[in-house]
Amino acid sequence: MRFVGQTPVLKGKKINHFFNDPLKINSDNMILLYKKCDEKLVAFSVKKHTVNCNVERNHLKRIMRESYRKTENLFATHYSYFFIAKTRCISLKTTITEMQSMAGRIHENN
Repeated sequence: MRFVGQTPVLKGKKINHFFNDPLKINSDNMILLYKKCDEKLVAFSVKKHTVNCNVERNHLKRIMRESYRKTENLFATHYSYFFIAKTRCISLKTTITEMQSMAGRIHENN
């Protein structure tokens, strides 16, 4: 199983199950879908219509994974998280700031 920091990565059928009624937070560059779960899991995605080139999509996913790794302790443990990039160019600093604010909004909602 692959990990981002200490958190296992969502794969396969668990991702399909994830789209049944998740909670949603929007920011300028990302969408966060999250759902109450037994264990903390995480996934990252960049849509093809957002970025056509797979090299750029992989680069954006690497940036999101690194940002999550740096802010992992801010996210609650009994939720699974699915981050989706909305824009082409996201800097590491911007992504970290947005993830920090998303984590705060999750705590406010619960």
